[in-house]
Amino acid sequence: MSNTIQLPVSRTSALELINELQSDVKALKQRNAQLEQGRLIQFPIIEANAADLNQQVSDENFQLRQIIEKQVKVIDEMANALAMQKELIQQLRDEIANLKGQKPKPKIPPSKLEGPNSKPDWRKRIG
Repeated sequence: MSNTIQLPVSRTSALELINELQSDVKALKQRNAQLEQGRLIQFPIIEANAADLNQQVSDENFQLRQIIEKQVKVIDEMANALAMQKELIQQLRDEIANLKGQKPKPKIPPSKLEGPNSKPDWRKRIG
């Protein structure tokens, strides 16, 4: 038995394969010539050890943490400004309602059942 694999190939497909191989050979020869003339830039292979990579990753993580902390501060400031603006808008709506002779929006206190000290006592029967 031979080590070659024989595939059924038509005469036209064999000619196409030969043409493709010849064009690939030409392209490789041109690339080699360009490399020899110094037209193409070859990048050196950089070897890095694990300690350098870990240091680089930790530096990047530190920078990302700083960016995230700044963004959190900005978001907090924006949330506070939004709450103040909502309160001001409600005060202005109430003032407009008073000027029109209407009643302002009632201030309803939160339910005592939903307070911080409200814990349901499941031992007692409700009702």
